[in-house]
Amino acid sequence: MPLADGEKTTKGGFLLGTTLEQYQLYIQHNQVWVLEDTALSEAVGFSIIIKDEWLRKGDIWQKRHQIDWKGFELDDFLNKKLCYYEQLAVYPEKRYRRYAVSLALVNLLEAFEQHDALFTTIVYRPIHNKAALPYILRAGGRMVGRIDEVYPAIGQIESEIYFVEKKRLGERAKFDFPNRYKRMMEGIRRIKIP
Repeated sequence: MPLADGEKTTKGGFLLGTTLEQYQLYIQHNQVWVLEDTALSEAVGFSIIIKDEWLRKGDIWQKRHQIDWKGFELDDFLNKKLCYYEQLAVYPEKRYRRYAVSLALVNLLEAFEQHDALFTTIVYRPIHNKAALPYILRAGGRMVGRIDEVYPAIGQIESEIYFVEKKRLGERAKFDFPNRYKRMMEGIRRIKIP
């Protein structure tokens, strides 16, 4: 999805620089949920979380020393199981967008069955991509740093890094964590909509 025009976007985000090969690796080795329109037999959204082992092998982990941390000590969490919320994407039609929260939450809850905390990033410059920000804040996320990156097709960007602790999500969400969503997580990893 391309960058939006203007200085910020809150009604829809954009995806940066993921190849077909990367998506195949995500599906094989990480945590992926798919939103499926059963009437069309078509995927209309997805959610990807990178597990601890793959996070520590990846680019973002290699760049951790380049991050301008804001009141956050990564060393305090090096012995914890960490994951990274890579992408959440849903077709822009209203009937699909309303499932974005469920898609994000079910993947997050499953991730926190095996991980203690989660990182994610949102683009800050040249366009502040605020589309995911309400979800991040609702989960108890806080901005902990910024990093400059270069994407070949786009150029220079600056991203904000957010951090969500498992215990903080449990405090923010008013439900039995994570048992309420156990049935959704059994069997195939799809949320089907009629």
